[in-house]
Amino acid sequence: MGAKQKEWQIEYARQHGFEGIVTNMGESNVRLIRLNEKFGFTTRGIAPGYYSNPEERALVMELV
Repeated sequence: MGAKQKEWQIEYARQHGFEGIVTNMGESNVRLIRLNEKFGFTTRGIAPGYYSNPEERALVMELV
């Protein structure tokens, strides 16, 4: 997912009255984690066993 799509998601959420955005990604997806941090997302938690092939925990991030 690129920066333009992330910008669109955030703008859409704001225009439609969302109070926050929560997103999940594989813990090893450093590129997506950094992109989310660039837009102000912070880590909310870890979801063990979220992905199964291959097995990986999910990093849960939130923008409020």
